[in-house]
Amino acid sequence: MSDIPSREVGEFNSAVEYLIRINEAFRLCGDASASMNSYLWVQALSVLFRELSTKMSKDELSNMLPELRGLMDSTSNVKARFTNKINEDLYWRCFTFELFLRRVYKEAGLEMKFKADASSVLMDGGR
Repeated sequence: MSDIPSREVGEFNSAVEYLIRINEAFRLCGDASASMNSYLWVQALSVLFRELSTKMSKDELSNMLPELRGLMDSTSNVKARFTNKINEDLYWRCFTFELFLRRVYKEAGLEMKFKADASSVLMDGGR
């Protein structure tokens, strides 16, 4: 037997905070792409990748990690951080990477189905 006392399991988990972080990162992606800010866009994509990595298959992780590294390398210089210019190739690479992350998000069941009354989702667990 252990001398460590057992702990009660909390009533709450971090699911809501997890979804808030993901939604905030998607919002940052939208803002960065609209303003053509490649550095911010890639940083937001990096956050999303980390948050959604537990929802990806091993193949998806191994295939997309080099792409993320390439995006980060493309914006690693100081000039990229302080300009709102983005070349067409980088734009479409970011765009495609974001679409992939949105697909992972949706396939993981994290996208809430539309409900006319949001309180019904909170009361019945979204069923």
